[in-house]
Order: sequence, then structure tokens, then C-alpha cells
Amino acid sequence: MNLILKLLGRRINIIRNRIRYIDYVKGLGILLVILGHIGYGSDYIYIFHMPLFFFISGLLLSNLETKDAIQFLSSKIKGILVPYLVFSIISFIWWAMIERHLRDQSIPVMKALLNIFIPYVGASFIYNVVLWFLVAILFSYFFVFFLVKITNNHGFIMGLTSIFVFLLISQINEPKIFELSIAFSGGQLCMTAGYIIRKYKIGDLKELENTKNIYLLIGFLSGLFGIWIAHYFNHDAVNMMNNSYGNLLLFILGAAAGIVLIFSLALILNRINLPVLSFLGINSLVIMAVHDPIKRIVIVVIAKLLRQENEVVRHEMFPALLILILVTIVSSVAAIIINKYFPFFLGKGKKRKLIN
Repeated sequence: MNLILKLLGRRINIIRNRIRYIDYVKGLGILLVILGHIGYGSDYIYIFHMPLFFFISGLLLSNLETKDAIQFLSSKIKGILVPYLVFSIISFIWWAMIERHLRDQSIPVMKALLNIFIPYVGASFIYNVVLWFLVAILFSYFFVFFLVKITNNHGFIMGLTSIFVFLLISQINEPKIFELSIAFSGGQLCMTAGYIIRKYKIGDLKELENTKNIYLLIGFLSGLFGIWIAHYFNHDAVNMMNNSYGNLLLFILGAAAGIVLIFSLALILNRINLPVLSFLGINSLVIMAVHDPIKRIVIVVIAKLLRQENEVVRHEMFPALLILILVTIVSSVAAIIINKYFPFFLGKGKKRKLIN
């Protein structure tokens, strides 16, 4: 990664006011997202990788009760809807002009185009399936914001309301339009949990940096065990994109276990400076948005070079890890270029700093 930065002539900017372990959490999370989408270990990764990002988003919210509705909502629309539209249009053009002629699976071009503006989770996202997340998280932000306002920021009432809505919507396959079934079920549940834990248990996020190593080790091992339990009894049942959770208690256990696991690992790694991991965390939104089309190309190339079927290289350890590395590198280069030359893709008016 440092070599890539040097080759592009990008000077590393030090951002001293960021919380490094939060960037590590995001960095680890985006690596798991890519690996899960490649196909290796996805039955374990899907248990918690998307709940992790909804949880982090809630954790980073603060003082919602005092924030103006128009200002908050407009900031989220600008920071999420603009990247969604930009990357949807770019992905659609690539798919419509080139990729759809090379893939067996296809849908009518007009249906895929309309899906950009009236998103409907499922095959309609064929041009870049991961973009469902941006729509879902936007509406999850809306839900949590108004939940705070309606309940007067009362944590207990917020928690009960969030759980009740989750139990209700998670049993309904519709409406999938605008990803509302995801946003109002698992999405808002994990985001609300992050917000409540931040407000009533953590407060200053930097306090967690002082957690003793023995507690972090216990958290790491407990997280692994919880994921194993959730996988064993709720095997292949969790897929947030499809609003599928299987046993709801086991979903909550697996999501919580994965969150504890990744936070514990990030806090352990926080003892050392890992600029590459910080970079991935800071640029996780861009990498999330661009990696899926890149992944499909890399899988085909690696399969041809190894003279194996696509599905084989996706599910074997060493080819899958090679694909992960290559996709991460190419996606990171894309992030550098976008931040340097096209910051408006992200709803930004100026260059963003790339690394902590």
C-alpha cells in the first residue's frame, strides 16, 4: 500500500484527531466484506459483517437530541445519496456496455437502470450488488434520528421500540423497495444498539483504548465462540441483503459476537501503527462501492491463470486470499484517485485526507 501511495505521488497526511482503533475496525470490516463477497468463509462472515457497519454508524452518532432535523438529514443525504448515485451510474454504464455481454446472468437493461432511482433489493442490483447497503443505511439513519426525537432520547424506550420493530419487520419480506425491510429491521436494530451503548456505556470512545489486554483477549475468544455457536445452530440463515436472519436470537448473538471480536482485535492492534489498515478504514465507503465489479474481473483473471473454474478459486483459501489482496489494492488505488481528483463523487467539496 505504501508503494502504491508513493507511485501515485500522494503525500501521506497525518490526521491526529481521528480515533485509530475505529479506523482499524472499519478496515478489518471492509476486508471481511470483500472476502465474503469473493465467497471464502462467507457463511461465517455474513453472520456479523453488515451488523458491524450498522453498529459502528450508530456508535459514531452523538447528541442527536440537540441536532436540527434538516441539517442532520441533509448531511446524511449528501454523504450517502451522492456516492450511491455516482457509483450506481458508473457501475451501470460498465455493466450495460461491457459486462452484461460476458455474464450468463442478466436482467433487462431498463429494469437495472430504473433500479438506481427506485432501488429494489435483489437481482436488480446486478451491476453492483453491494450498493444496497448505502440505501439501507441512509434509511436506518432516518429511523434512528426520529426514534431519538420521538422517545426524547430515552434509552430504555428506544431499545424496546427498536427490538419491537425488528421483530415485526424481520418477518416481512416486503417492502423491499428502497431497502426499507432491511433498514427498519436489522439495520436500525444494530445502529440503535451502537447509539445506546455509546450514550449510556462508553461516552468518550477514546476510553476504550485503555482496556486491559486480558479483557481484550477474553472478548476476542468469546467473539469467536459466539460466532461458532451462531453458525452451528443458524447455519447459512443470515443474509441482511435479503432481510433473512433465521433464528432471531441467534442472529443477535452472532452479530454481537462478531462486533465484540472485531473491536477486541482492533484494540489489540491499536498498540501499533498500521497505516494500511487505517487507510482501508478511512476509505471503507469508497472501497465498499467499487470492489464488487473489480472483484468479478479479478476472479476471472485468476481462474484463467490457474486454469480452474471461477467457483473453485472463490472457495479455496490461497486463490481467495490472492483475489482479496488484488481487489483490495485495485480498490485502494481507485480510492486514492477519487479522493484526489473526484471528491465530489463522495459529496465532498475538497480533497479528503487518506490516511491516519
